[in-house]
Order: sequence, then C-alpha cells, then structure tokens
Amino acid sequence: MARPKSANTYTHPDRLKVLEAIEKWEPVTLGQLVTGISWGRMQWHLYILERDGKIWKYVEGGVVYYQRRGWDLNPRPLAGTGSQVPRLGPLGHPG
Repeated sequence: MARPKSANTYTHPDRLKVLEAIEKWEPVTLGQLVTGISWGRMQWHLYILERDGKIWKYVEGGVVYYQRRGWDLNPRPLAGTGSQVPRLGPLGHPG
C-alpha cells in the first residue's frame, strides 16, 4: 500500500513564497527561482505545487517555464528571449 502524501502546498512556508513569486513574475524558470535555495529543494517545492494543481510547466525553445494554473491554460507570450523577466533573489524576491 502506498504511503499517504502528507506534503501539500500549505505544509511549508517556503512553498507559499515560491507560489507568490510565480504568480508575480510568471512565467519563470527554475534558474530564476533558485537563488538562495538549493536546486533540489526548489524542484521538490515545484513538484508539490504542480501535483496540487497550483502551477503547471511548459517547454518553449528547450527551456522549462512555470506558471500558475488558472482558467486560461495558454502560456503567456514571452517577450524576446525572456530577458525581461527579472532574476529573482532568495525565495522569489527581486534580486
């Protein structure tokens, strides 16, 4: 029997900060979010948020972007190469 999934969007304060950062700066890449936190830890938070249906990811030009899940499931158009999306500091704060 599978172990119950106890991790969800609301069980870790950092996860809520990541979700807020994605909502503010979407679409964002893992590299833009990861400053100040390990890649593995950020990937875990993104996995939980995606599993809970709060965000979704899509690939454009070989780059994975994360965006909040809403009624409109079409990704926002990217301006140029995405360089207009600011690099975020620790846990999604502008760096």
